[in-house]
Amino acid sequence: MKSIIFSFFALCFLLSCKVERNDSEIIEESFDSANSYVIDSAATSIDDDYYVVDSAAAPIDYNYEEVETVSKPLTYDDVKNSFSIYDIKQFIKENPNHKKITELEKRIIDLEVENIFNDANTGQMPSSEKISYGNSKISEISITNDTSCDLTIRYSGPESKVITILPNRTKAINLLSGNYRIAASACGYNYAGSESLNGDYTSSYYITTTRY
Repeated sequence: MKSIIFSFFALCFLLSCKVERNDSEIIEESFDSANSYVIDSAATSIDDDYYVVDSAAAPIDYNYEEVETVSKPLTYDDVKNSFSIYDIKQFIKENPNHKKITELEKRIIDLEVENIFNDANTGQMPSSEKISYGNSKISEISITNDTSCDLTIRYSGPESKVITILPNRTKAINLLSGNYRIAASACGYNYAGSESLNGDYTSSYYITTTRY
């Protein structure tokens, strides 16, 4: 009788162990199935049981909207009082037949003269020599370029004009009489000065180099 009882308890123990082992395997399998994350750079498909990162996959398109930036064309009101020589020249280039072109060209010369006057490296320009009174309303200036470079002279006043003279050449320019700011440029140097023009004048420009 004791032998039968012992066998019965042994059988129960074995069954209990088997149940515990099976429960453990089920729990382990469940854990593996629910929590396995695999990084596979060569994978091309995704299983239900895996989270796959594919480095060869095509980039994600977020469909960003491209906004084209279009600059607003300059108007006459934008440039008539502008201090930007570039903007004024750009407007003239885009509107060559505008009725106010002459005014804008005058403003360009005025700004160029202003820039030369404000440059700390600008030298003092000698005054022209008056040779006669001539026509009181119109002044004529005869200019000789004795430099080895092109000479550009800008007049800013009742009229604004620019004249360029080749080396060893002489040219004349007529201006309404009045007060002028004058800027000359040659061989990379700038010179500036002011004159009250009322008659006929002559000028000769040359550049000397002083060695220290």
